[in-house]
Amino acid sequence: MLLGLIGNPVSMSWSDMLFNTIFRLEDSDNLYLAANVAPESVQSVLNIKLCPFDAFNVTAPYKETVLLNIPDRMPAVWKIGSTNLIVRNRESFMAHNTDYYGFLKTLIKNDVSLDGKDVAICGTGGVARTVLYSILTEFSPESVHILSRNPASAVKRYSGTSMFSSIKVQGYDEKNDFDVIVNCTSLGMKRDDSSPVGSERFRNGSIAIDLTYQNPVTAFMKNATEKGGRGINGRDMFFAQAMETYRIVFGNYPKKEIFRKAEEAVISWAEKRSS
Repeated sequence: MLLGLIGNPVSMSWSDMLFNTIFRLEDSDNLYLAANVAPESVQSVLNIKLCPFDAFNVTAPYKETVLLNIPDRMPAVWKIGSTNLIVRNRESFMAHNTDYYGFLKTLIKNDVSLDGKDVAICGTGGVARTVLYSILTEFSPESVHILSRNPASAVKRYSGTSMFSSIKVQGYDEKNDFDVIVNCTSLGMKRDDSSPVGSERFRNGSIAIDLTYQNPVTAFMKNATEKGGRGINGRDMFFAQAMETYRIVFGNYPKKEIFRKAEEAVISWAEKRSS
């Protein structure tokens, strides 16, 4: 099978390295290709007759827009409005969302409950929609805020959805603080990236969940630890959603030992690349 990733850019992704390492350890003929796709070329990828992939992951900035051309969606995708996995289903595509699974697995693994908490989400893209849906369907937070550089635009993006009535949208310059903040922006992918929010937005003991995974510790995570809290890296989510992607595409999870070895190999590769 030929699997892939489409986005713009995809150079920071670990997906091709992870899946090709798994396939090598399995001694299979499967292949995973990461493709940097320009906006004007997305339609070609979504053409069932032209698309070379049996299944492909989707990353920014296409997690929402690709759905305009994919009417077949799993129930959660209809509710979330974002996809990160498209699977060829005979003569059509089916949209899935494994980010939802990955985010919840991250919370479970790190023993984080959002019940009764004041939560903020940085960003308004496709993964932010998934995180918002996960929080509102699995927990009972005290409040949920969306932090946006353009609050008016963000309100329009969420207005009319079942999620909008219970959330608040505000700019990054507001002064309120939170128990848990989830970074759904790209800040943190590069070593010298700043944090989307300052340390003053964290309370004592707050939790920073950074969905970027390229760096083990980001400026965003440090802001929480400075307040006696803790930072959670996006690697747990990345590997969890990748495992769920494998299950959906191949019908079962990869062998644990193979996945563990692939995970270790990818982290070692990433550390050498960044040194």
